[in-house]
Order: sequence, then structure tokens, then C-alpha cells
Amino acid sequence: GRRSSGSREPTPHTVHSRRWRSDVAIRVELLQNFLQGGPSDSILGQLHRGAIQPILDAARDIETQVFEVMRNQTPTVNSKEPTTASASVQHPESVTEDEAIMRSLLCGFPDRLAKRRAPGKNSALMVGGRAVQVAATSGVHEAELFVCIDVDGRGTDATVRQASSVDMLWLDGNLLQERDELFFHPTQQQVVARRRRLWDDLVLSEMPVPIEDREAAAEILYKAALASWHSVFPSEDQNLHSLIQRCQWLRSVAPDIDLPDLSQALLQRVCRELCDQHRSFSELKKAHWYDWLVAKFSNSQKQLLDREAPERLQIPSGSWIRLEYENGKPPVLSAKIQELFSWKATPRVAMGRVPVLLHLLAPNMR
Repeated sequence: GRRSSGSREPTPHTVHSRRWRSDVAIRVELLQNFLQGGPSDSILGQLHRGAIQPILDAARDIETQVFEVMRNQTPTVNSKEPTTASASVQHPESVTEDEAIMRSLLCGFPDRLAKRRAPGKNSALMVGGRAVQVAATSGVHEAELFVCIDVDGRGTDATVRQASSVDMLWLDGNLLQERDELFFHPTQQQVVARRRRLWDDLVLSEMPVPIEDREAAAEILYKAALASWHSVFPSEDQNLHSLIQRCQWLRSVAPDIDLPDLSQALLQRVCRELCDQHRSFSELKKAHWYDWLVAKFSNSQKQLLDREAPERLQIPSGSWIRLEYENGKPPVLSAKIQELFSWKATPRVAMGRVPVLLHLLAPNMR
């Protein structure tokens, strides 16, 4: 229904009211009927011989050129007496004229194949990753696969004004391939393996398969974890947080002692080790980070940390109170004042180098 083809655009009441497999094949049929004496008024608009004639002349010129190329490449083929083999290849009885047109369009535009995102939806994805929308004036609204013949590339999604359906069985050749791919699924937040059938880079179908390359899976998960660190690191784990703070604090006030540097770099190395055993963000976050970090300490180092930067101190009332550590500041112990009666000196840590800062609380914990 393009104006250059000799017919008017369909009026609004025809939108969505027609269904066919190819916008091109339907136009060929309408032109043939008109040229054979049929009516000029069609479902796609009014046909005008004056506008059609230049298109027909161009088509005849192309027909002549194609025939000459075929005759030069295949000497046994001629217009009057084609060989039996050649005739069967060019005109298989099982292929209708419409199907021949649609197959030809696929051969002519293999890089314009598109796959509908969902049945009945006008949105689709084309080879190359371009998002497209089938125009309402097109009659191709059901085919899962189609060739984008007339495309308006303006806008975020290209508009397909003319499309032509494609049967999955027609896809063959070098552009069709099947391979197993390992990747991080952003919605499931895990590493998955899929066996994908592709036409160029367009995914036609996929199915889950077992993960065979465990090393590659671990590396994929690790890279995804680095990009979304807050999703995998268990920052709410109080024991883990305390271990890191205590160690880094003691290293800062006593640089002469030998303790592991629980820096971001070490945490990332632990994450990489954990990725060897897990496949998802949720598994990583639930993993035993604390145990893996403690394993970086020797027995003597762990004893030194517990002695010189203890997690808790026992106060005169008998309670064990957690110390809060922060680099550049003394550790803080908060307790009700009456629980500290009988202490005659402020407790000290880090080989006696740093006094603990006491926050004395009233009975109402203020």
C-alpha cells in the first residue's frame, strides 16, 4: 500500500481487519488481479495503471537480467526447454507462488529477520539487536518470524511498514547455528547455561542445559558480583563486620604487629573463591564469608586479635558488652553506669596503648 507502488494507503477502518502472511505477496496478488482485468479498488486502496506501469517496466528489466545471469551460470537452462533437474529445483510442486515469494524475500534480506517478542504482540527484535514495531497497517500480525521489508528507522523502535512471514523450516545455511552459551541471567541473578539456536545473532530458541565448564561459570559469577557488590556482600552480618573492623583498627594503631589486611581487595579474593562453589547471588550472600576470612589468620594471629582487640569486654556486673571499633577513634563501650561500679581504671586494649571510651548510660539507656 505504499504510494510509489500505485495504490493509496489503507483507510483507518481497514487497520487490524486483515490478516495475511506477507505484505509483499498480497500486493503481488492484487497487482496480478488488476492487470488481468480485475477491479481497481482493493483492500489496500485504489490502484492506478499510470503509477503501476513504471514499476512493471522495472520488474521486467530485472527479470531479464536475472534470467541472463542464470543462463550464463547454467548453460543447460533456457526459456523453452528447461532440464528436468533444473525445473524441479526452480519450481518444486510443493512450493506455492506465495511461498516462493516469501522464501525469496528471506534470501534477499537475511539480515532483516525479526522474531516477535510474544504471540500477538507487534514488538519484535531484529538481527543486530534492533527493536522494531510492526505497523498496524501491516497484515502480518501472527507470524513468530518475519522479514522486515519496508522499515522506517526513525525513533527508538523502527517501524516495519511491510513484513513477510518466515517458516522456521526455511532457515538454513551459514547464518543458522546452534551453540551452548554460559552467561549471567540478570533477572534470576545466577549463572545459567543455554543451548541456543541462532540466525546470525538473533536467538530463535533456547533450552537450559547443565553447566559443564565450572571454572568459566565461577568467573562469570565473580565479574557480575564485582559489578553489584552490595547484592552479594553480607554487610548485615554483625560477626563479619566486627571481625573486619577489629582487624583493620588494630592494624592502624599497632602497625608493628603482623595481621592480615582485610581490605576490599582481600574481600574480593574471598568472593572469587566462594564463586567456585556457588552459582547465584543469593548463594553468595548466604555463604560463610566469616569462616573464609578467619581462615586467612594463623592461630597465633587469631589469638592476638581476640586478646588485643576483643569483640566483647566483661564489665563488673558480669555482662559481656560488645565494643564498637572505628578507624581513627578509640573503641566504644556503652553500659549503664551502675554496671560499671567497682572499676577503678579505664580498660585498655591494643597492648595497653589505647583506653576504651566509656559511654555511661542512665537506667533509661540515655
